Amino acid sequence: ELHTSSRPPAAVIAVQTGDASLSGGILRLGQVKIPVLPLPHDAGEREIRLVVEAALVVGRLAACRQSERLARRLSHDKAYRDPLTDSLNRRAWEVLLRRRVRRAMRRRQGFTAAILDIDHFKTVNDRFGHRCGDEVLKAVSQALHASLRSEDHIFRFGGDEFTLLLEIADPDIARSVVERARGQLSRLHEKITDLPPVTASAGYTVCSGTEPGLAAEALFDSADRALLSAKQAGKNQTCGGPFTPGN
Repeated sequence: ELHTSSRPPAAVIAVQTGDASLSGGILRLGQVKIPVLPLPHDAGEREIRLVVEAALVVGRLAACRQSERLARRLSHDKAYRDPLTDSLNRRAWEVLLRRRVRRAMRRRQGFTAAILDIDHFKTVNDRFGHRCGDEVLKAVSQALHASLRSEDHIFRFGGDEFTLLLEIADPDIARSVVERARGQLSRLHEKITDLPPVTASAGYTVCSGTEPGLAAEALFDSADRALLSAKQAGKNQTCGGPFTPGN
């Protein structure tokens, strides 16, 4: 059965053909869908390699779109939304994190999990009142959504903590993205009248999908330990790096 599909590939078959009208498709073998790519009969090794690499990139993008579609479905379900900030909630985080870990292990597609904690939030509530505290949480949620890409996901984990799933597999890039998000928070009081200064501490961990012992709980614990390091170092900073079980 040959048909088109946006599902990410498990493998790639390149078929040499002299028919330029053949556009390729998907070969279904049971539950496995394999992209079939047409190649001219005189294609060399370099051309074949480029086509296969392009197909794998398309597959990764398709996998990201699948994750986005699931997040959108959850966002329409009140059980998976935080009523105050309108972000996805902890329940949605647990669903999407487990799903993303499985995809990382199956397809070797790394990603970043991060935890962001608003500094001195109790002081905000005590000094300015809980209504102001609620406004801070809503402003933080909006700033995070504005600073990240559509394929990344933001969750209100609980209290003054937010979690992030980032489609980033490079630790240095992950740090810069988390730092940029934190920087947006520090400027909130300049944009919103009567909002007290806001800073945050963040911890992140980056997995490649090849690590032994990789699991959703272990990944969260790794990011949580990085967050604790940021707090112990004086808050208002980011700590983290590659995922290592128990590290």
